[in-house]
Amino acid sequence: MTNVARLRGKLLQQLDFLARSAAAYDHGYKDEAIRMAGHMRVLFSHSRKSAGLVFQLGGKKILLNSTCPRFPVQPLQFSGIVDFVFRQGQTEGETVAPLDGSYTIEGHHFICSQIALFPTPKPPPPESENSRHVNHRTVHQWLNELIFIFNPKQRLTRQDLLERAANQDGAAHVDLTLDPDYERLQRPGGIALSFSWSQGGQQLSVKDVHLPALRQMTYELLTSPALRALAG
Repeated sequence: MTNVARLRGKLLQQLDFLARSAAAYDHGYKDEAIRMAGHMRVLFSHSRKSAGLVFQLGGKKILLNSTCPRFPVQPLQFSGIVDFVFRQGQTEGETVAPLDGSYTIEGHHFICSQIALFPTPKPPPPESENSRHVNHRTVHQWLNELIFIFNPKQRLTRQDLLERAANQDGAAHVDLTLDPDYERLQRPGGIALSFSWSQGGQQLSVKDVHLPALRQMTYELLTSPALRALAG
């Protein structure tokens, strides 16, 4: 077996690992998302000491699927790849990975999808009117696309999220303390939301937002034909 063939086999193996972890997540094992981050790190690590499988196979120019909307003006606050589901009478909601947007929620509920707050009175439209439109990004663009903006100075890209989960939160290593922006995704109220349901407004909270975000990233990768083709 040649070295390239071995690398292709390892890429296919990592994609299979991602698929299995995604299936386990969908069956209720939400912490499988941390394992997904570890597999993504194997694909996309890019340091002087090691290169991910995608880069070793010369795949930096392939196109990956992105379900994150892009705007001509950067939002002041933004959540781009997860949905927040709130049921009437409850102030703590659930964060879900929308995948292709075809999921169903039972009962009377409200869904906040792809939240964006802009500095202008009239928000600019996204590049696609379809909120679940799949855009194509190069590997560099996909990794460095902003998926969470808490404020102009506190932001997270996909690269940030997968590296924090892998290097600090248990996929490859556990740190005593977490990066503040990553930790913010985990705690209730880390992402501030308000919503007026019928009578008056309510402050609503969600937690563990990092897990469905990692699941959505996995969905994007597993539905990217060019990534599977790179495995030969």
